[in-house]
Amino acid sequence: MDHSTHFQFFGQLIELLVRPHEAGGVIYRFNEHPAVKDAIEALGIPHTEVDLIAANGQSVAFSYQLQPNDRIDVYPFGWPVRYDPEIRLIPPVSDAPRFILDV
Repeated sequence: MDHSTHFQFFGQLIELLVRPHEAGGVIYRFNEHPAVKDAIEALGIPHTEVDLIAANGQSVAFSYQLQPNDRIDVYPFGWPVRYDPEIRLIPPVSDAPRFILDV
């Protein structure tokens, strides 16, 4: 059975979409119930760029299973938004700055 859900991307995430959409809105079609992380990556957004996901107004983790007619909002790091409770997906930066060299 073919289902669909509406994704809304914000900020710099819009520019990363495989098929750019003017306002960041995308209809995603799926079978079964894929994880929201898999759908986001299929649309061209690396999961490392995502800080917060809301499904139908509730903050969710990457493991959330898509349901027909969901409304999924996807926010980048630093985007001003609040949900209660809030599940942030990018770990907070430690207070102590560090230097990493990658050769």
